[in-house]
Amino acid sequence: MLVRTYGRSCDELANKVSDTDSCTVVASVAKEIKAGDSLISFNYDTVIERIVTNLKKTLRHGKDLKPGTIRFAKPHGSGSWPIGSLDYHVTDGEPLLISLDHEEVKQRCGPDPLLLGAVPLKSELIFEVQEYYRASRVFEVIREQWRAVANAVGTAERIVVLGYSFPKEDTYGRFFFREGMSMRKPLDLPLHVDFYSLSGDQKAIQEVFPTAKPICFKGPVTPAAV
Repeated sequence: MLVRTYGRSCDELANKVSDTDSCTVVASVAKEIKAGDSLISFNYDTVIERIVTNLKKTLRHGKDLKPGTIRFAKPHGSGSWPIGSLDYHVTDGEPLLISLDHEEVKQRCGPDPLLLGAVPLKSELIFEVQEYYRASRVFEVIREQWRAVANAVGTAERIVVLGYSFPKEDTYGRFFFREGMSMRKPLDLPLHVDFYSLSGDQKAIQEVFPTAKPICFKGPVTPAAV
């Protein structure tokens, strides 16, 4: 079960990651990111937001940047988002850091989390489907996450990618990244992409960010020492 894997056990591990750790997520993201930047997490866990928050940096959801904050988006949802009570925090507030309890979800006595897979068709992005199930707030929340992604890509000078492979199955993801690229003014506005992955294959990144130059492979993602 996803909540068992990415839920509170990950919360606990994230709290053990030191700000002096040389792992990629700390050294190349958490320490480097600053107010005015954007942080996009496709993970269901709360690891990156916990690490950045522990460094006394302020993350905030929303397509518009607030002064002194880092724009934050989770377009695939989060183990900390209860699907039945999605309040303003997940569209215009600071991240929810406490994941849902696995045992409660398993026993059906607690809320399910809002989690999306990297699949070709995301019903969460179809308003009519969510309206039919009386869950229109799910549509609104996911729409705002992807809108924040497009806005971030549309203005970025540099993008750092850790582990995400831009799978062809995630057609919505590729669409919104390309939408962000089409928003760039001028369209050939310089964009530098650094990426960390096991394979070093940059084909997918070139497809998603066709005008990015240079695209630099920085090596594999180094895990935290926990």
